Amino acid sequence: MPDVETKRVPQLARNPNVSFRTEGNGILLVNPATRAVYHLNETAAAIWEACEKPRMTQEVVDALAEQYELSSADIAAILKTVDDMARSSLFVIQERAGDPDTYLHRVNTTDGWVINPTMAFIWGVVDGSRTPDDIVRALVAEFDVTEDVARGAVDDALAYFREHGLVGEGNDGP
Repeated sequence: MPDVETKRVPQLARNPNVSFRTEGNGILLVNPATRAVYHLNETAAAIWEACEKPRMTQEVVDALAEQYELSSADIAAILKTVDDMARSSLFVIQERAGDPDTYLHRVNTTDGWVINPTMAFIWGVVDGSRTPDDIVRALVAEFDVTEDVARGAVDDALAYFREHGLVGEGNDGP
């Protein structure tokens, strides 16, 4: 199965010390702490605009999906741009109350998927040795859900992972 990394998806907030203005068809940012000036391309500008208030990365992706038709490669590029902007101190990364989403990234590709906390838990226990029934029992033990609800979540998650080539038909792990 493919080599897949997992990352937590934090909440993004604009760095309040970064000044910005619209310039032409993009946005110009100035970070006084680093004295760096950034001219954002259309994608980065859309991300900046989407983060007018603190948002989860998935909410940013959803906002952009309303404007553009996004492929998984587009989503991976957006997440890389968000990461680059955060590393440049343009965003302040905040942990949100509750569990943040998780980003799965296929190593050495641009393939990536944002999954919710329930799917992240299931992803964490899919190891090739557990049956779907084992995973259902683990989900029931971890969360306050009925077996029927857990079975539906496990079936949906495994179907999603199979659809994207993350696990095989026999539930072999990541």
